Amino acid sequence: MKSTPITATAFKTGNSPFLRGGSATFSNLSASAATLQGSDTEAGTYTTLATLPATSQTEVQNLPQWIKLSAAGTVYALAG
Repeated sequence: MKSTPITATAFKTGNSPFLRGGSATFSNLSASAATLQGSDTEAGTYTTLATLPATSQTEVQNLPQWIKLSAAGTVYALAG
């Protein structure tokens, strides 16, 4: 299984196992909620993919080309 940190800086999907159109599990290990957003372009309009409550995990399917958090923080994407 591979993991990568996701922050408020846009992360480009496309490298296995984090593929555009694929799925990944996102883990929020912090004590506050985190909002995961996605867009087809780095400078595009980001829409909410998932809101992760504190210390939770969720699976997101059909990943867009770019993903990031709406605010400062870190969640971990897991796939493989």
